[in-house]
Amino acid sequence: MLQKNLIVYFDGSFMRQSEAVLPANCSALTFGLACFETILVSQYQWLKPEYHLSRFAAGLRALGASEEDLEFISNPMSVGKSIRELIDKNNFRNQDIRVKLLAGRSDADGLSPDAFPTFFFQISADIYKPFLLPLRLCITEWERVPASVLSNQIKWTFYLPSKNALLEAKKRGFDDGILLDQRGYVSETAVSNIGIIKNDEIFIPAETSSALNGVTMRVLKEALNREGLSLQPAQLRIKDLLDADAAFVTSALKGVHPVCQIESHKLFAMHPLLEKVRHCFTTHRKENLSLI
Repeated sequence: MLQKNLIVYFDGSFMRQSEAVLPANCSALTFGLACFETILVSQYQWLKPEYHLSRFAAGLRALGASEEDLEFISNPMSVGKSIRELIDKNNFRNQDIRVKLLAGRSDADGLSPDAFPTFFFQISADIYKPFLLPLRLCITEWERVPASVLSNQIKWTFYLPSKNALLEAKKRGFDDGILLDQRGYVSETAVSNIGIIKNDEIFIPAETSSALNGVTMRVLKEALNREGLSLQPAQLRIKDLLDADAAFVTSALKGVHPVCQIESHKLFAMHPLLEKVRHCFTTHRKENLSLI
């Protein structure tokens, strides 16, 4: 929803959100040539900004950006300074803030091999109110777009399958929906990566599932490796979800969040291993937060 009084950073300037406009024929709108990142900022601190910004830059390179185009967004200090100023201008101090980086082609010739690409860049922010209860998930009819079609190393703005999966879940009374890959294996949820625990082992979807290469899941792997634990990639079927002892999702906003139900299958949200996993992540996160 457009908030007219919200201040955003758009192409080097701060302005009201209603004033940040793109040409109607720009390639980001007509061809979907855009990517984004979502980052949680708390008390002017963020987690592993270099991971988010390197993935963001990779998306823009895939869209034709030059290294000169990427000079600003590849620098955590420059981006962090702009985010800090944005938070102050919106009077969001001392709150959890959802920051969204959005960039894409602003030229109209996105499909032309002879085009000279130009890009827009926006930073927006709003207050994030965390969902505290364990999540209830359902399995949806929607498939994750294969990585061979749309790279899962980048957060593209093409979110139709995820949006529809989330709408289906909400209509059925669940909090989030699970997408499968084209072969029927578990991929991810509409807005998060997913993992399960079975017989005191931790499993996540295999790389072949096309699940997004999530930053929070990457940080979780680092945290667990330090404690001698590991996430085991596996080709997970629906049956594996419904036989799991516990499950969790990971995202920049939620961190590592417990799941209490998948379809009608009840899960132990306070499972001892899951509690250890969450504690490892929380500790590692605190040690790796940096000022914006």
